[in-house]
Amino acid sequence: MPTILVADDNSNIHKMVELALKDLGYKIEKVGNGEHAVRKLPDVKPDLILADIFMPVRNGYEVCEFVKTNEQFQHIPVVLLQGKFDPLDEHLMKKVKADGLLMKPFVPPDPLVKMVQTLLEESAAARAAVEA
Repeated sequence: MPTILVADDNSNIHKMVELALKDLGYKIEKVGNGEHAVRKLPDVKPDLILADIFMPVRNGYEVCEFVKTNEQFQHIPVVLLQGKFDPLDEHLMKKVKADGLLMKPFVPPDPLVKMVQTLLEESAAARAAVEA
């Protein structure tokens, strides 16, 4: 069962992700800031991370940079979450090697579901190719 780590300081976003993905058999782990996300990585071992661009302590860009520069975790896809009115730094997004961007709230949830499924499939295929 794939595990998705959701790092967002808004509990409504946690609920929206759970509702959108609950019937697909994913395990959802939730944290309220980027620092908690980074600390939970070794225990949770997520298959995908959804990280809000703007959250306390460590933002989504910083979470993504930590994941992508750490040999133990760099294989994990990271999708940044952007609020409707939040500014986006596209240069920084590329620099930290984010795997995708989703606009919040997820209404309808189709883009969220499609991106999660696609990235998990690509990640699993890449791991299988490395192990073969």
